[in-house]
Amino acid sequence: MHDVFIRVKQRTGEVYDLVHYSDGIVEIYSKEEDLFIKCRKPMDLKSFNELIINSPRLQVTKFTALRDTLIKANGEETVIGLYKPEIELEISKDEMAAFVRLNMLQSEYNSNVEAVMSDLLQCLRENNIKVGLMTDVIMNPMEVQKRIQVAAGIGPIPGEDAKIKYYEMAVKKPELKTDGGVDHFDIHLIDPIEIGDWLGEKTPLTEGIEGTTIKGDSVPPKPGKDSQLRFDPETVQQFPTASGNLVLRARIPGAVAIVDQMIRVDNHLMINGNVDYSTGNIDFDGHVTIKGTVEDCFTVLATKDIMILGPMGVGAATLIQSREGSISIKGGINGKGVALLKAGKNVYLKYVSETNIEATGMVQIGVYAYDAVINAAKVELLKRGAKVVGGKIIAKHQIITGIIGNQYERETSICVLGFDRVQMKTEMENLNNYYLSVLERANKIKRQTEIFQLNMDQLDQKAVNTYHLMLKELDKIVGEIGNIKEKLMNMEEVLRIRGDGEVKILDQVFPKSSLEIKNHIKRVNDVLTGSFYVKDNIMHHSDL
Repeated sequence: MHDVFIRVKQRTGEVYDLVHYSDGIVEIYSKEEDLFIKCRKPMDLKSFNELIINSPRLQVTKFTALRDTLIKANGEETVIGLYKPEIELEISKDEMAAFVRLNMLQSEYNSNVEAVMSDLLQCLRENNIKVGLMTDVIMNPMEVQKRIQVAAGIGPIPGEDAKIKYYEMAVKKPELKTDGGVDHFDIHLIDPIEIGDWLGEKTPLTEGIEGTTIKGDSVPPKPGKDSQLRFDPETVQQFPTASGNLVLRARIPGAVAIVDQMIRVDNHLMINGNVDYSTGNIDFDGHVTIKGTVEDCFTVLATKDIMILGPMGVGAATLIQSREGSISIKGGINGKGVALLKAGKNVYLKYVSETNIEATGMVQIGVYAYDAVINAAKVELLKRGAKVVGGKIIAKHQIITGIIGNQYERETSICVLGFDRVQMKTEMENLNNYYLSVLERANKIKRQTEIFQLNMDQLDQKAVNTYHLMLKELDKIVGEIGNIKEKLMNMEEVLRIRGDGEVKILDQVFPKSSLEIKNHIKRVNDVLTGSFYVKDNIMHHSDL
């Protein structure tokens, strides 16, 4: 912080012309702050240095001029350096530090300690240095010809950045628990909320604490960086608190959602019993939670997530569809060849039997899939012993299961459509480049808003309006950044799959099962295990 200094010199009674050495051939003298030489006979540098070696106040700074003068020896007066004061004070450009150098021999200092100390204190007073004096240094013996710090200002304490907290959404990850011999397949898909419930909070930035220079002037602190709460004002309301914080609370009952990195409350329909003749078919713009089941021949349609919590699961419901969200059926489904599940995102089930499932994202099954037809980006039965028997499973990228088929050689069809790894890497690289450009744009706008914030008291209404428009644009870009990051993470996950499509078998696959990956078909004749994948247009088989 103190790499640039201004120099203050304490005069100690110098006269206009002060001769430091003269022998009729060489004369070394000073005029105020400049050091001069006259030389009438050639001399080498070593001999010259011997003349001034015991004179700490003489400092040569113009070595070329000195060398030429010693060689020419024409007796002309030449400036070769500085005549330094006995006490040399340096003050940093920001006036946060002072340093002193005693230009004298140690013996001179030792014989005049009190006088030097008195002159030093007088020098500090004359230069208005009154804060942060390092008295333990000044009042104790000092080394000569060494740069020593004698005063330090009080640095400002920067402000703290604004802190943002939001409602913590439940992790949407299914868990298969065993309790007394009964398997429970739980997933917290929907976060219900009531009017007035807490959704987020902002602790404002602090301005920091000002510092003081060694001359007593104030040093303004750097305020913390501001951040904005991102919320949907139609469903979420902002309240100030007595402590100065801003709190977000729900305007309406519903389900918490974060869309484009913005928190909001979506509509939420809670059905305490079953979907049956008492409710009729359901078609709802929002989330739906059903504490019971969906009776045979009934339909449930929703734009967002659907949770069916009844422990007995679902039977031959005609259609359960989430247009934009996910479906979770805690008790599983036995569709009796009638039921159809369709999800804009994922499907989570304890088990599935004789049911058609279509999902844009993944299908996760806890225990088994019997005679089911499933079409998704990815299908997972992650528990060892979980099985796929009969039916057909189709995935874009990967299928993971414990067992395929059974010992009775039930025909089971497994199909991975596969993907173009090179093309996906290119798409990911392009998306990442776009992400960096959007991030750069966001940082640029953020820096501009910070400048506005620092000068808010001086802004006219037009500038204030510009500032708020920039904040809105920044909000929009932040949402876009979040969406891009999610897409990049999904691509990274796909690229971690072996080859251009994979079937991963944790336990074993039985004969009469067929494995198709990217149009390469493996008909199983013996019990096998491991990973099957296509790479370089060839199907490979390896251990897990």
